[in-house]
Amino acid sequence: MLPLNDFEQLIRNGVLIAIDLICYNPEGKVLLGLRKNAPAKGFWFVPGGRVHKNETLNNAFQRITQHELHMSLDLSKTKLKGLYDHIYEENFLGKPDFNTHYVIIAVEYHGIDNSLLSAKNAQNEDFKFLKPEEILVDPMVHTLSKSYFQAQPNNHFDIVY
Repeated sequence: MLPLNDFEQLIRNGVLIAIDLICYNPEGKVLLGLRKNAPAKGFWFVPGGRVHKNETLNNAFQRITQHELHMSLDLSKTKLKGLYDHIYEENFLGKPDFNTHYVIIAVEYHGIDNSLLSAKNAQNEDFKFLKPEEILVDPMVHTLSKSYFQAQPNNHFDIVY
């Protein structure tokens, strides 16, 4: 972990890489957490987290799922949804003079357990499951989480193989 001053400088001057988890339960609903911290404080958002320097994507995925969901998921059982830009006008410190830019690796995981509704953590004060069509119309679901369920989001980079 970076010291706070170094992390602030990184956010001021760089781009963060993160993994977002689009987790479906057997009923086809998606897990959302109510964010405690900026950016996106007070909004429902899919779980996720930053990739640390010198951390492999597999190790980051294991750490993030353990921290966010209190369980380890298998990265090989996910499907890549795509790459997304998440640019927030705010930052976690609440300072007015710089924003936060993430490049998100969004992955889908099917078969998550409904017991995760009780898996509160440092980032989320509550959890719930919503159908994708409910996510799109709920004003308390953050716009950037909604973009995962839109046909043509403007912050998405299509990956062609």
